[in-house]
Amino acid sequence: EPLPEHDLGGLREVCRALDIPVSTGEQLKSRWEFRDLLAGADPDIVQPDIVDAGGISEVLHIAQLAEVHGKRVMPHSPGAGILSTASLHVYATLAGGFAPHEYSEEYGPPPEGMAELFAQPIRQEGGRIRLPDRPGLGLVLDEAVVDRLRV
Repeated sequence: EPLPEHDLGGLREVCRALDIPVSTGEQLKSRWEFRDLLAGADPDIVQPDIVDAGGISEVLHIAQLAEVHGKRVMPHSPGAGILSTASLHVYATLAGGFAPHEYSEEYGPPPEGMAELFAQPIRQEGGRIRLPDRPGLGLVLDEAVVDRLRV
């Protein structure tokens, strides 16, 4: 994000001045804020964060809004585990998914540390992640590990 999310005028200038795609939106909280972002700044890529933007349903609404405006979506997912799994499930449904989903260690433990919390963890292998077909997000906590880590 080249500028703070509330500087729509400045962001519009950046988007118009650059030949490379500009991505923004990871701090926004709803489809209404993304509506204002698209109208006021016209970024190339919107980045809803599944936690900040209001969950799976709201991110799907934001993706539909982006599609109407001809914009790409790249969910912001700054941590492995439940956050990235929920975000990956949403991203897997988007027809306009254009690049690998962000898989980051910006917040929280590394993916290996997060994986131990789950009986059947979701892991990146060779640049790919296979989503489970179990109910919900497909994650099952390893209760023994949770008990061990409890303070």
